[in-house]
Amino acid sequence: MSRLIFTTLISFSLSICIWTSKQSTTEYIEKVPNEWMLNDTMSFTPKEHVRPGDQTFLTFPEWFLVHSPKEQAIYFKNQTSSTFPYWEHVLQLWKSYMIVSDQILESYEFNYGYHLMIVVLTVSTTVEYGAKQIYEKMIGRITTLTEDKALTEEDQFNAKFTQSYVNFILQTPWYEYNFFQELKSLWIEVPLFGDHMFRKWERRYYLTTDIFVKAVYGFLIKKATKATYEDPILGTAIVLDETINTNDKIKLLNGKDPLHTVYLIPRYADFHSTLESILIGKTVDLQEIAGNKSATLVTILLKKDDSFPKIPESKTIFRQDILTRPGEMRYALVSKVQNLKAMLEILSEKNIEIEHIYDF
Repeated sequence: MSRLIFTTLISFSLSICIWTSKQSTTEYIEKVPNEWMLNDTMSFTPKEHVRPGDQTFLTFPEWFLVHSPKEQAIYFKNQTSSTFPYWEHVLQLWKSYMIVSDQILESYEFNYGYHLMIVVLTVSTTVEYGAKQIYEKMIGRITTLTEDKALTEEDQFNAKFTQSYVNFILQTPWYEYNFFQELKSLWIEVPLFGDHMFRKWERRYYLTTDIFVKAVYGFLIKKATKATYEDPILGTAIVLDETINTNDKIKLLNGKDPLHTVYLIPRYADFHSTLESILIGKTVDLQEIAGNKSATLVTILLKKDDSFPKIPESKTIFRQDILTRPGEMRYALVSKVQNLKAMLEILSEKNIEIEHIYDF
């Protein structure tokens, strides 16, 4: 009953978001077979490194909050934030959360802790992006410079700050970012006077408010997180069918069985690149990720004219427009862990950009 209430509340929130949108930019395509969610009873991964199989899906909303700032950072290099589609990103976040939740609803015990964390992130992002959308529509558009899309020093600072933030959160929780230092840099390093004074002062007010609120909210979230959760393990255990060379990112955990060798590789952003370096073009096969042999999620980016790759033993669960780059789309693909290598090699061979491999 409690699961039903929780799901109903999320569905209600999503329906409100969708009701206010003319057209959804996220399309639900198909559902992964339930049998793909099953794990064999025997695992060679140490218990302390085993994580629930549903987390490869549930990490997508978290990573959307990396993808979205990354899209902003690229956009802000040549455009002002006053024209960024904040509310459309909110809709994409909620819709994709509902899709990945639907994928796992029948196959896993409901993960209340993880869902609660995602809801807190999603609601806070909805408030933040919603407030920005309203402000930019009412005030930001009025002060926006029209001459050759000119940007003030404050606009340029925003682009630099956003890129720095993206680089940081790829590997570290967002609330650890030093927002107060960025606020100091805004007021000390960016000239207070110059061309387009009305726009400069309006942007300075906007950025000061934005960064200060994030600094205070981040401080509170950090305190609450440290008090509630243990520090996360920053590595992910993988099981391979042969031994490989180790380095600063690949550590041997258990090499007693050469056919089931256990390694520890980085979590978060470096998981993607490290796993690719181990698998693509090599003879080694992947057997487990964090104790899982079940379905795992990958997103790719495709342009309108690119042909969609034919990947055996895979499903496409949704696609999503990249709103600031018309004609480019994100596709969410799923395969079982044992088929992940084949998927990555096909994508690499066709020069398709792999946006992220979602860790458990």
